[in-house]
Amino acid sequence: MTTAYEPPFANTKLAQYLRRQLPVVAKDKSQREIAHEMGFTKPNIISMYKRGDVRVPLEKLPLLAKAIGADVAYLFRLGLEQYWPEQQEAIDAVFGTVITKNEARIIKKIRDVTDDNDPALTPELAEKLEEVFSPYKRLR
Repeated sequence: MTTAYEPPFANTKLAQYLRRQLPVVAKDKSQREIAHEMGFTKPNIISMYKRGDVRVPLEKLPLLAKAIGADVAYLFRLGLEQYWPEQQEAIDAVFGTVITKNEARIIKKIRDVTDDNDPALTPELAEKLEEVFSPYKRLR
């Protein structure tokens, strides 16, 4: 019995994100255009990234983020996971918590709403946050 080929990076968060996001971006921009903006002449590299056949080179992540309208910090965090999936603690120790522009706006709103009182994450608050943000699990 033969097993189906599974690309080596298919289950990484970056490949999963690209599989969800590229169809949305395709309404405005082709994979050929994205590849061109990243400095590639052939669009098949974008399909290879999406399938997880190859890793996205770290130096190409800012160009990819710009081309698809994604937050560069978010994509870079996902890209690091492709290269060092077992080293998330070390990456966090070196870079700290990387937050996206959207996450920074949410934090700013929390500070505004609480009058900058640094609220603790209680079980009740955690439950409410789960309710508010759970629809986003399906989007990413």
